[in-house]
Formats: sequence, C-alpha cells, structure tokens
Amino acid sequence: MRALFTLFLSIFLTTACAQRKSPYSDYGRTITSLQEAALAADSVIVLDLSGNKLKEIPDEVFTLTNLRVLVLNKNKIESIPAEIVKLKKLEVLSTEKNRLTEISESVLKMENLRILNLADNEIGAIPMKIDRLKNLQELILWGNVIAVFPEELSGLKKLKKLDLLNNEMNKTEQDKVKSYLPDAKVLFSAPCNCNFED
Repeated sequence: MRALFTLFLSIFLTTACAQRKSPYSDYGRTITSLQEAALAADSVIVLDLSGNKLKEIPDEVFTLTNLRVLVLNKNKIESIPAEIVKLKKLEVLSTEKNRLTEISESVLKMENLRILNLADNEIGAIPMKIDRLKNLQELILWGNVIAVFPEELSGLKKLKKLDLLNNEMNKTEQDKVKSYLPDAKVLFSAPCNCNFED
C-alpha cells in the first residue's frame, strides 16, 4: 500500500512539474541567475530574473548578445534603458508587475520583438511610434492606466493579440482601438462611464 502511494505521488509530482514548465521552453533552457548566464554568455537564449527586487536592468544583461527571451516580471524597475537595443535578437520582452510609466523609445527600436508584455505597470499612453514594432504579434498591457491610443496602432500589421483588460476605457475608445486592429484579438474590460477628452 505504501509503495503504491509513493508511486502515485511520484507520478503526480512529475506531472505537476511538467505543467509548470516555462512558457518559453520552446526557445531552450531558461537561465535564472546572472552568475550562471555569465559563465556561458554567448549561449544564453532565455533569461528569467523575475522576483529579484531589481530596481533597474543589470548591465550584465546587455552583454548577452544571443538573448531571445528576457523576463523581468515582479521587480521594481522604473524604466528600460537605451542599452536594451544591444539585444538585437530579442523576440520576447516581459516586464509584468514593475513600475514602468511609459513605453520607452529604446523599446520601440527593437525590430525583432514578437511579444511585448508590459502588464500591471503604470503606463499612461501608447506612443505614436508604436508602429515601428513591425514584427510584433502580442502586446500585453492589462492593468495599466492607458488613456492614449494612437491611430499608429493600425501599423502593427502582424499583431494577433492586444490585451487592454483592466484599463479604464469608455465605449468610444474601445471602438476606436478595434477599428485600428480589425484582424487582431483585442481584450477589454467592460467599458466605463468615463470621458478622457478635455
């Protein structure tokens, strides 16, 4: 009986671990420490520094020139510096649950980005130059305070998903965004009775 219980426990734990694998495992092994990354800088493809109480992106990150996925969720980062453009192969940037107040100019220069996750920050506007991100397929902005939605969103021809849940928007704003992106899946919360126009 005890052996049978141990077998079931082993199967359960193996299954649970498999279900918790990184969403970016298709890219390769996820590195979770800068020390480990430094030992093989040229071969690091996925770096996840979530939950490290970082106030800024460490300089060492910008030396990882083959990096394709950078995850910085659940930190205290207030801005993304110009050095981010050194990561020319980066396809996924995730800074969910930080303290960002804008989508920086440096991020808009990252031509290979396919997924940009800036959820649960304090971003107040989508910049007019957002259409520079020609290869962007997912833009995740839930849980911000966005009140500016420029027509240049329509320039994101490859965008498949725009997540604007938990951003206060009235029906007019929502309809406007939908008109910019007729072929993308756009997620909204229920419209508010609010008016952002002066």
